[in-house]
Amino acid sequence: MKTILTAVLAVISVVSCSNPTTKETTKPENGKVETAKLSVGAELYQNKYTCFRCHGMNAKTPVEPNYPKLAGQIQAYLLQQMKDLKSGARAHGDTGAMKPNMSMVNEEEMKPIAEWLSSLSTTVTPGNLSMEGAKLYQSKECLDCHGDDANDNETEKTPKLAGQNADYILQQMKDYKSAKRANSRAKKMKRNLSDVNENEMTAIAEWLSTL
Repeated sequence: MKTILTAVLAVISVVSCSNPTTKETTKPENGKVETAKLSVGAELYQNKYTCFRCHGMNAKTPVEPNYPKLAGQIQAYLLQQMKDLKSGARAHGDTGAMKPNMSMVNEEEMKPIAEWLSSLSTTVTPGNLSMEGAKLYQSKECLDCHGDDANDNETEKTPKLAGQNADYILQQMKDYKSAKRANSRAKKMKRNLSDVNENEMTAIAEWLSTL
């Protein structure tokens, strides 16, 4: 009986060692993530700077609808936005809250954060092309830079828009048009949005959010 028990315990031990858990759990006392494996970018995002408090643990579930989803975004775009937020080149709307946060992040840390965020999987579903927003997206030639499904990009610094929060997209369009947002190809965006009214922006933003 003792021999059998010893063998069972040995099997359990082997199984436990060969299947380390990677499930993320939150410590109530400090909000940090405990996990068997975290990349450098994930460690910085989740633990050192606790970016998840605003953008969500998986970077897909921001706490406010006017905050952006970051998962799956273009790496070069993410990196440039972090640099611009830190330098003040991007200083419109709610970004004022980001500047003090970014002041603590150095450029060497920004790179793995951007790399990790861009590696996160996202699912883009086909959009309903009969929706008013889809028609406007095409007629206003947004697809020239952002792609037919808003999941492609003309350059590495052009963001993916598919599945993004509608409130966030709408605010960015309004800020580009009014010149409050002055970074990331702002001149081109201002020119493209010059003949797009707020109702049309809303329709485009709502359609993009459904993808």
